[in-house]
Amino acid sequence: MPDPPFERDAAHKWFAIELNNISWELLEKTDRTPEEDEDLIHGAHASCFHWKKTGNLVNHSRALCLVANAHSAIGQGTVGLHFADRCVAMIEADREQFSDWDLPFAVDGQARALAAVGETVSAEEKRQAARQLGDAIAGEEDKKVFDEWFSNWG
Repeated sequence: MPDPPFERDAAHKWFAIELNNISWELLEKTDRTPEEDEDLIHGAHASCFHWKKTGNLVNHSRALCLVANAHSAIGQGTVGLHFADRCVAMIEADREQFSDWDLPFAVDGQARALAAVGETVSAEEKRQAARQLGDAIAGEEDKKVFDEWFSNWG
């Protein structure tokens, strides 16, 4: 196979970022169409693939969080929980590499997945755990981003 006419790592990074941004926009959209739901899932997984190829542990974990939220948002909570649990496990295994906001987002991802499968008691417990972790975020802007996302439960 011939070499591509582009630099692979740069292409992986470009696609990782672009697909991440597209997927988050779709995830935050409240009136997605079925086609947009499909784009959300494909975009989140593709972003995760590219981050795994070019990024580090933190990039991969954050991409898993996106994948988890994407699946949960379209009612695929079991799949969402699988990816949210993987994300939390990665963070807990190497905590010092992550920002103080990574775990609150990951635990929130678990809560949303649990809610999507109808596990309301477990979902509320995880939601409260995410809220406590979110309250400990040091950076004002980071905390604001988490609070806005956290308040968008629907």
